[in-house]
Amino acid sequence: MIENTITAVVEDLEKRDIKVERVSETALLSRWRIEGGSIDLFIQFDLEGEMVRIIGVNFLNVVEKYWDCFYELINDLNDESLFATIILDKKEKQVRIEYAHIINEENCGDICFNLMMQIARLANKIYPIFMKTIWGGTTFIVDK
Repeated sequence: MIENTITAVVEDLEKRDIKVERVSETALLSRWRIEGGSIDLFIQFDLEGEMVRIIGVNFLNVVEKYWDCFYELINDLNDESLFATIILDKKEKQVRIEYAHIINEENCGDICFNLMMQIARLANKIYPIFMKTIWGGTTFIVDK
C-alpha cells in the first residue's frame, strides 16, 4: 500500500514540476526556494500509507545563545498556526515546521502538495520574525 501512495505522490508532484527524491523506504525529499533561501521538505509516510508528515528543515539555523528568546515566540507562533507545529530542534540547532495528515491513494498527491505549500508559506512568514529576534536579542512580538 505504501508503494502505491508514494508513487501517486511522486507522480502528482512531478506533474506540478516539483522535483522529489526518494531518501528511504518511507520518505521523500524536495528542496524549495523561499524568501530566506531554501527549505528542505521531507515527506514521511507511515508503513500503511495512510498518514503523512511533512517536515520543513534547514531554513533557519539557531545558535544556542538565542534559544531562550525563541521559546515564547514559538509558543505564540504555534497558537497562531493552528495545524502546523513549529519546533526548536536543539539537537540539530534549527527551527523546523511539521504538518501531519491522514491520506489515501486518491488524495495523497493533493494533500502532500498543499501541506508543502503551507510549510513554505509559514517559513516565509516566520523567517523575518526570527531574524528580528536574533538581531534584537529579545523576543519579538507576533502581530496577530
